[in-house]
Amino acid sequence: MTRQIPFLHWQKRADGTEVAHWKPSPSLRKAGFQNHMLGTRRNARDAAGTRAAMTAAMALNDKVAEWRTGKAAARSMARLPRKWRFADLVAAYRASTEWQGLGDKTQAEYNVRLRQLEYWAEEGNLPVRSIDKAMVADLKKGLLANDGSLFRCASTLRILRLLLNWAIGEGIIEDNATKGVKIPATPKRSVLLLESEVADAVAIAAGKGWHSLALGLELGLWSFQREADLLALTRLNWRVYDNAAPTDAAVLANARGDVRGFRLQQMKTRAWVDCPMPPWLHERIEAAFARSSQHDAQHLLYDDEQPGRPYPEWLFQRRLRKVLDEAGLEGKRFRDLRRSGMSMFRDLGVETAAIVTISGHAVIGTASVLDHYMPANTRAACAAMATALRARAAREAKRDAR
Repeated sequence: MTRQIPFLHWQKRADGTEVAHWKPSPSLRKAGFQNHMLGTRRNARDAAGTRAAMTAAMALNDKVAEWRTGKAAARSMARLPRKWRFADLVAAYRASTEWQGLGDKTQAEYNVRLRQLEYWAEEGNLPVRSIDKAMVADLKKGLLANDGSLFRCASTLRILRLLLNWAIGEGIIEDNATKGVKIPATPKRSVLLLESEVADAVAIAAGKGWHSLALGLELGLWSFQREADLLALTRLNWRVYDNAAPTDAAVLANARGDVRGFRLQQMKTRAWVDCPMPPWLHERIEAAFARSSQHDAQHLLYDDEQPGRPYPEWLFQRRLRKVLDEAGLEGKRFRDLRRSGMSMFRDLGVETAAIVTISGHAVIGTASVLDHYMPANTRAACAAMATALRARAAREAKRDAR
């Protein structure tokens, strides 16, 4: 049972998520204390969301205690406390609208670094104003010395910089101590898998009886979507597209004449995208949904040994590692499929602006315009897929004619 915190109330939304509110009593409101929205949680089992709201509520209750004992003059709770510990800052950031606007995947990634930073900041007890450039430089040196990971060092420093910039915007501090401390540059990953290499891995996965894993590999190449988004797909995402151009529909339609694909909202970017699927994958996708429904489930990618549950990410990755190693693809990762699929389409003559209608990337220089006015362009996504399939078919016909 959730620990009872005075003035902390949870309100359930229609979609099942819950919003935390700090609601002072009538007498406290009369004294100047105000209601506060402290954040959300997916459900009562969401420990991170619950803990963040409880921490923020207890910080507000501390101010009530100060007022009641005369240690602080009565004032509006909308004003910021005079002394902020690092843990207070993290709790306030997690309760902010900016945090709520992040995708679940991004929040999970940020939380890893925020926990590490709290440990560095004297278990969160370090006053925020005492953080200076020398401390940040020591943090950087320590991160590089302990494991030498440029990625871990860079991502930790980026989150610290973001957090302190947010604190400046809230009037908590005046300067960002990370300013002037160079964040290490991490080399961009450029690993690509050929369609033939993916086919080899698919055959190995199928040979092990991991047919759902095999399907996931093909979807990774042809949909350009991240692993987490594919693992979350259900039958609700699978749909018929009826607005493809006739010439494109002729290439994309299955034996029943349907052009089909997935519509989804990406967890990381919150962008809506349409992912038309090559017609030869339609039957396998339908078969996967059929097997899942036999176990009263709706997910597409299921644990090959327990079809009644969605594929756990850790298990998917463990089995994928075995398959890729056996295929001679050591060092390759699932996330390389997203880059590989986009590169494959580019090589097949698909323009970048068309590719990103499927991948969800923003077009440099016009991102805000496209994102606001042109979400999930089904027709353009179908055109991109059809262009690639036409070029692929022409290439195969030319090769066979030799």
